[in-house]
Amino acid sequence: MTNPRPIPHKSPRAHTRTPGYAIGVVCTALSAAACSPVGRTIAPTKAQPPVSVESVDPTRSVYFSWDPIDTAVRDGAIEYLVVATPEAPVDPRLGAASRTYDLLGPKDQPGWLRVNRAGDDGLFEPGTRSLTITAKIGLFGTPDLESAVVSEIDRLLRAQASDRAGR
Repeated sequence: MTNPRPIPHKSPRAHTRTPGYAIGVVCTALSAAACSPVGRTIAPTKAQPPVSVESVDPTRSVYFSWDPIDTAVRDGAIEYLVVATPEAPVDPRLGAASRTYDLLGPKDQPGWLRVNRAGDDGLFEPGTRSLTITAKIGLFGTPDLESAVVSEIDRLLRAQASDRAGR
């Protein structure tokens, strides 16, 4: 005689896969496809060093006003849609010799521009001392824009120095 009852430890669907197993296989396949590279690969960006240039100081001494330099920075930067705002010196000992400007470039790129005056050499002729102008715009730097802004500021400072020397 045959036993009509199934064996208690085996389910009647033991030979088929459960729907949860199929869903797991599909999810695994989709996540593997989503993690694989698709399209073009972008190379990592390397930060560029700030751009720097030597210029002339149109004032007569390091103890004179920053106004001519502020004007040249403001006018030279705005030519390239960069807004320059002077900051108060952080270190009072550098107050007479250094000035930093906050920059805001196109597409709201933050940056800075620093002007360092050389020490006073006792000559009170305009344009006899040098300035070092250094700029960085954007998180990783924008060398073309930085060079253009620094070159324009240099040109304006040299024009001021020659105008003052001609007086």
